[in-house]
Amino acid sequence: MKYNFYPFNGKGDYKLVLVKDNKAVIEISNPEIRKYRAPYNGYVVFHRKDIPKDWWGNYNADALQCLNIHGGITFCEKEGNYIVFGFDCGHLGDETNPKLKDINYVMQLTEQMEEQIMEYKKVIKKWRGYGIKRRCRLLDEITTKGKIKEEASFGKMIDMLSGGQDLRKERR
Repeated sequence: MKYNFYPFNGKGDYKLVLVKDNKAVIEISNPEIRKYRAPYNGYVVFHRKDIPKDWWGNYNADALQCLNIHGGITFCEKEGNYIVFGFDCGHLGDETNPKLKDINYVMQLTEQMEEQIMEYKKVIKKWRGYGIKRRCRLLDEITTKGKIKEEASFGKMIDMLSGGQDLRKERR
């Protein structure tokens, strides 16, 4: 099946440079933008039946920002029957990180994002019923499986500074 990596399917400042099944690495082709960032972003396309409905278009839902994803999830959009999750390499210091200029390394980060989203999806019902300590342990179990260790995302740092509201949030 050919996926539509909406809106990064070769239009404007973006170019698909590596596609593996439902995963893609997108290159930022605009030289003005590339001055201040690493050249690649990673995206994963999921069928909407594989993703909880309240995650569609909401990369902050249910502590998704607590996963071990480079800079955190920075893109989540619904496109037809698909949900596209992505991260970018435009964070402070990314432009000087040589690993982020390696297309294969960025694909590894993309594969890790897919694995962690799918692992989290498997346990989301349990997570929603847990208190903060058990939620943190469950997230730790998922994130420590990642081969590549990433620093906390900006969203996660803000959440921690505000007392972990995202982890404590109860379902309405």
